[in-house]
Amino acid sequence: MSSGRGGKRIGAGRPVGARNHYNAAVAELLQKRVNELGHEDYDPVIAMAEIALNDEYPIELRFKAHAEVAQYVRTKCRQPATQETVAVQLSPDARRRRIRELTDAVGL
Repeated sequence: MSSGRGGKRIGAGRPVGARNHYNAAVAELLQKRVNELGHEDYDPVIAMAEIALNDEYPIELRFKAHAEVAQYVRTKCRQPATQETVAVQLSPDARRRRIRELTDAVGL
């Protein structure tokens, strides 16, 4: 039984998707510097996409840019689920019979 203490509480913690103070400060400094350079509409994801699609850049750089951009537009592929194996307990005689069956099946 639970005493009603602990666990997730409604309204507790930072909202999903909210930035922490450090990330918000870095984003603000970056935007300020970008504006100073005269690129108010700068978006790093768009910039990486432009590099990825520009044939003038080396293929290695373009490949890395494609990989970075892909993280923002596609979900990562999951590894296929693996089946768990269950150990079967056999008696020594049953184990010998099974080994004999398997070796006979492959011609040993």
